Amino acid sequence: MQVRKEELEILFNYISSELGEPLSHAKFFDISDAINNAFSPEEAPEIKQSYLYNMYSKVSKAVEGTMLKVGEAYLDKIARSMGERSFATWRVKHCSHINLSPSAHESPISLNRKLLACQGNWISYARSNMNNGRVLCAPVKVFQKGAKMWIELQGETRLYQGEMRLKEGNLFMYLDGEGDKELSIILRIGSRLTPKVMKGVFCAISAGGDPISGREVWVKVEDALPKWKALSLESCKENPELLHPKLIKYFANYHENMIKVGKSTNCDWDDFD
Repeated sequence: MQVRKEELEILFNYISSELGEPLSHAKFFDISDAINNAFSPEEAPEIKQSYLYNMYSKVSKAVEGTMLKVGEAYLDKIARSMGERSFATWRVKHCSHINLSPSAHESPISLNRKLLACQGNWISYARSNMNNGRVLCAPVKVFQKGAKMWIELQGETRLYQGEMRLKEGNLFMYLDGEGDKELSIILRIGSRLTPKVMKGVFCAISAGGDPISGREVWVKVEDALPKWKALSLESCKENPELLHPKLIKYFANYHENMIKVGKSTNCDWDDFD
């Protein structure tokens, strides 16, 4: 996976602080042992001293804003040794404050003004497909990455990434999740150059492997991104500060917010019975 230099710097400094070890060549042996000892011996991949030191050297030499390729399984194991579920969850907790605007060494790229206006932090809102009266709130980063406008949406357990494109007044996003998950989002921006709230739809695969689609709302935030969370609509009605009243009303009706294909096991006309 591609990870920004600044995020890996924070990761190494976090490891050093948690383990009380300096980031020196010799001490990477102790850091490697501490990470591997948090798991059973047969659990792959093994985090070797040479791997950690070489990664740290690349991070140290890279210029600001550089995207570095790192094995996702290695990052997940490092994060899990520190008590996190995955690198993605650690990343949201510790790297949301990073300024992800284009770095000085990148060539200036001319992007549509509407795309540029979408840069910043957002919260994605969508109703849960479980019909349990919950609204899912996911932190989103939008930033310029070379010649593209890039999206990072943090779900409950995985990070979704992909390009944002503008076509006929709508923003199209096809996001690749960690593992085998993918997510598509279309938001209406129209002629606005300073969007604060955008409405649209998402399309994804449920935990049971079925296609689902529903309403999606993005709200821009100026502060640091919060963590992913699920809000009960009943609790929000009692405590309106948890969710904007217009969103409470918008997501109130399950059937207006969710589309499911129903039974589709035989791929023939019997699926309609």
